[in-house]
Amino acid sequence: MKCNEVKKNLMSYLDGKVDKELRLLIEEHLNQCSSCREQVSLLSNIADLYKKDSPFPLPHGLKDELTQLIKKSCKK
Repeated sequence: MKCNEVKKNLMSYLDGKVDKELRLLIEEHLNQCSSCREQVSLLSNIADLYKKDSPFPLPHGLKDELTQLIKKSCKK
């Protein structure tokens, strides 16, 4: 599996919405590719921030802006 294929499926992978075969292919690639591992780590950290209760409200539009940046990053 190539990096562009992995990046195209990262959000679904992180959400647990890929089938077992694709999950295994992605994990095999991640074991060999530090660049994709770093992206998974970054996206995972961002997703965790969304899930946690924030001690302060996000500025208006920031959540949408971050979502768009993540989607754009995954398409590269």
